[in-house]
Parts: sequence; C-alpha cells; structure tokens
Amino acid sequence: MTWKQLGMHDKPILLINFQGFWDPLLAMIAHQAAAGYIRPQHTGLFTVVRDVEAAFDALAKAPEPCAPADAERL
Repeated sequence: MTWKQLGMHDKPILLINFQGFWDPLLAMIAHQAAAGYIRPQHTGLFTVVRDVEAAFDALAKAPEPCAPADAERL
C-alpha cells in the first residue's frame, strides 16, 4: 500500500476478508483515519472483498495499471 501511495505502482490491492479475518485491521485503519493519523483518501488504496470469487470479480473490473514499471525504483 505504501508503494501505491507513493505512486510506485497503481495495481489493485485486495483484502479478502473471509469470515471477517481482516476486521481488526479495517477497524484500526478506520480509527487512524478518524483520528487524523492517516489521510482519509488513503483508506481507498485497497478494496475489501468477502471471498476469492469476489476477488476475481474485483480484479476483472479494475482499471488497467498505467504507471510504468520502473525496476530502478525498487
């Protein structure tokens, strides 16, 4: 997510929240945004889906990455 925030890539980032596994992380991110620790727009750097099937659907709907791959930046 940091690389996406810094513009090093624009590929989709998915969290598969199967049976609520990522609920604590999502609550922490929401709390950090509400407290002003992170910018609200950065909560949109990733997409949360419920299962693998939904992940495939989300990836199919995601725009094509347009940021150039730059191996020297890695």
